[in-house]
Amino acid sequence: METFVGTYRLKPLLRIRHYLFVGLLGRIYEYLAQGKWFRRVSGNGTFSLGGEVYYIGTKWQHHQLEVQFEATQKHFLCYDEPGNLIKQLAWKPDLPQQLIGNALPTRNLPSFQLHLPFTWDDIRRQHFLRETEDTTL
Repeated sequence: METFVGTYRLKPLLRIRHYLFVGLLGRIYEYLAQGKWFRRVSGNGTFSLGGEVYYIGTKWQHHQLEVQFEATQKHFLCYDEPGNLIKQLAWKPDLPQQLIGNALPTRNLPSFQLHLPFTWDDIRRQHFLRETEDTTL
């Protein structure tokens, strides 16, 4: 006899996880606003930050930039070496999508059940089945 602990619906769990994460976004934005990043502009006028490539313009090629995050508008502010604002760039990544992944492929999955062994015999049986999985009798 197998023992199952319960049936869980995936949609409500993903929804709760998403809302908890969205509640933390403000704190993430505040944390990013405290940072400063220094980047050298490449020959084609781009620089990379957080795995994303941003175009600043060929006028600034081979220059050093100071990049700060502006939390309220969710933009990167790019400053030249003397500290003058050069450009304001929109933040490319969709943070919830990037960090928690895309929930759409799992949206229509059926309910699932978690199987937990409650006796030592069940644990031994599962261990035996795992050990003999690729063997033929």
